Amino acid sequence: MTVKYNVVERGNPSNPAAPKKFYPSIESSGRKTLRLSICAL
Repeated sequence: MTVKYNVVERGNPSNPAAPKKFYPSIESSGRKTLRLSICAL
C-alpha cells in the first residue's frame, strides 16, 4: 500500500527569524478501520 504525502514548509513559532524546515504531511484518502484492512487480506 502506498502512502500519499505532501511536503510542507513550517516555521518555528517560538523563533520566527529561524529558517523554515520541510516536513512530510500525510494526505488522508478516507477512513479505514482495522476490520477493513484484515478483510482485504
